[in-house]
Amino acid sequence: MDYAGPLWIGRLFEAQFVDAMAVENLHRSFRFGASISKLLAVIKEEIGMPPTYYVLDKLSGKAGVSAPSRTAFLQALRDAGFKGAPTHFSSRGIRSD
Repeated sequence: MDYAGPLWIGRLFEAQFVDAMAVENLHRSFRFGASISKLLAVIKEEIGMPPTYYVLDKLSGKAGVSAPSRTAFLQALRDAGFKGAPTHFSSRGIRSD
């Protein structure tokens, strides 16, 4: 509590709301509409994932190996029977069980 305060560990997203935002984005001419669509697609993947995340560069550094691509790492997790999704706020971050 002294360093970070209370941490939110509940659900971060609601599927219906994300879907509604995606539809709204398609019906409007936002300057960054394509970027918004990509962001919402990543958020959609995060729904139902654990609230914590991992940064691949930090994990790889601790293991003393080169960092793999996020796509390859997520596929390896899924192939091993785990859940895996990218995070919307870090290009090197993943969520996994």
